[in-house]
Amino acid sequence: MSEQYPALPAARSVADILLRGREPRPAASLVRLPIYPWLVVGTTCIAAFIGQVDASIVQLALPRLELAFDARLHAVSWVAIGYVLAFASFLPVFARLAEMLGRKLMYLLGFGLFGVTSALCGFAPSLAWLIAFRVLQGASGAMLGANSIVILVTAIEPARKSRALGLFATAQRSA
Repeated sequence: MSEQYPALPAARSVADILLRGREPRPAASLVRLPIYPWLVVGTTCIAAFIGQVDASIVQLALPRLELAFDARLHAVSWVAIGYVLAFASFLPVFARLAEMLGRKLMYLLGFGLFGVTSALCGFAPSLAWLIAFRVLQGASGAMLGANSIVILVTAIEPARKSRALGLFATAQRSA
């Protein structure tokens, strides 16, 4: 019966990823490029930057959010608190899940969800929805944060790790 369904081997590989933590290797054409490790560093730096910016930039918008949603500061402040609380709460959970299921899968999922939740925040019809979307955005940011350093360290050779980690720290602090 499995011979009728040629997609079954692909389903097994997805099951391998989800159940056994076997994630696909990077594309061979990318790994052969001399700049491949720095592409990984750049990607992790972008994730670090957007995660930190999103954690703090809403503070500047709180007065405008008060007016837009006709709400008081103690209610609007949950827009900022929700993100940071979700990020901190989910960080250890996603770190462990990444060890079990695979870092690449978790990282790519985090990037995708972060983009979607950012768009949802922009279209939030009410303060309650904005807070809910910010919590989801914080959780997706935790997917990125839980994996960034490990992905970076495994992709770069030992002689260049200090430079790569310095760039990563700069990206986080620039926010």
